[in-house]
Amino acid sequence: DIAIQKAEELVEHTRRGGADLLMPIIKIRQELENNGKISDETRRFVQEELSDTQRKAKGVFDNKLTSIKDEI
Repeated sequence: DIAIQKAEELVEHTRRGGADLLMPIIKIRQELENNGKISDETRRFVQEELSDTQRKAKGVFDNKLTSIKDEI
């Protein structure tokens, strides 16, 4: 929930649109609801997606995106 809250806060400030930030987090929430845990594969996928968003944001959100990745 903390990661989702942080991602939602960033959505308002990114030019790339909300899906780049929220979809990976939503994927984690769905997996937690369905399986009660996050698989290593999903964790890697989400980390890669957030890293890609971080690269494309050119450092603007480095601290906040790193915080979200750490929370995951």
